[in-house]
Amino acid sequence: MRPLVSIGLPTYNRAEKLARAMEFLLAQDYRQIEVVISDNASTDSTAEVCERLRRLDSRVRYIRQPSNIGPTANYRKVLEAATGDLYMATADDDWPDADYVSKCVDALRSSDLILVCGRSHMYKDGKFSHDSFATSLTQDSPTDRVVEYYRTVTDNGAFHGLIRRQALLDRPKMPKTMGGDWPWMASIAFSGKIDTLESTGIIKHQGGATRSFEDIASTLGLPAWQARYWTEAILGAVLGDIARSPVYAPLGPAGRLRLATRVALTLAQRWKIWTRWRGYVGQLVRAGVRRRFP
Repeated sequence: MRPLVSIGLPTYNRAEKLARAMEFLLAQDYRQIEVVISDNASTDSTAEVCERLRRLDSRVRYIRQPSNIGPTANYRKVLEAATGDLYMATADDDWPDADYVSKCVDALRSSDLILVCGRSHMYKDGKFSHDSFATSLTQDSPTDRVVEYYRTVTDNGAFHGLIRRQALLDRPKMPKTMGGDWPWMASIAFSGKIDTLESTGIIKHQGGATRSFEDIASTLGLPAWQARYWTEAILGAVLGDIARSPVYAPLGPAGRLRLATRVALTLAQRWKIWTRWRGYVGQLVRAGVRRRFP
C-alpha cells in the first residue's frame, strides 16, 4: 500500500494566495495525501476559504490557532497534527508540479536518502527570478554533509522536501532565530543524505513566505540588529546549535568543536565576515580619534 503523505501548510492572513496554492496541492497525481492547514488566527477570510476546501475535499484538515503563536510555533503545530508516514512542509504561496509528491515518494523509497526535494523556481512580482541551488548532500560523512550544506545553501529549497515525519519529530524544535531553518536543515543533513530531483519542481514566490530580513526579524520578534547584521546573527545561531543540540551528541565535545570551527570558517569566508569586521573596527577607531582630536 502506498504511504500516506502529510502536507503541512502553516498560514496567516493570505486567503487568496492560500486558495491558489491549495489548487496545486489537491491536483497532485499522488492521491494518498492529507493537507493539514494551521491557521495562525488570521483576521481575513482564511477561515472561510479553509472551511470551504474542507467540505469539498476530505483530504483537507483545518486547524485554527486561538491566537497568533508566531510562524515557528505554527510550523511545529502543523507538523504535530499530521498523521502521515511521510511529510513535507509547504508555504501558502508555493505551486508544486502535479508530479512533485509522487516523484519525491518514489525517490525516497528507492534510496538511502533521508530527504528528497524538487528544484525550486523562484518568482518575484509575478516574473521568474532564478532557479534555486540544487541541494545535493550525499557524502558518506555526516559532518561533511553539514559543512557542504552551509557552503552552498541559498534559498533553502530542501526545507520543503519530503521526509519521514518521525525524523522531524525526533529532533529538537526549530530555533526561533534569524535563519532558524538553516540549523534545522543542517541537523537533518547530519542525520542522513539529501538530494534534489531535476525532473520535478515547485514555484516559490519571493516577497510572500520568502521575505526580507527586516520582515523576518519583525515577524519573529527579534532585535532589529539581527536584520542589519543577519550574517552574524545566523552564524551565532548555527554555532550555538552545533554546541548544544542533542543531534550532534555522537560527536562528543571535541567533535562538536571541530565541526563548529569548520562551519565558522566556511561561513566567514563565504560572507567575507572578517573583512567586514575589520571595517567595523576601523570605523570605531576613527570615531574614537575624532572624539579625542576634534
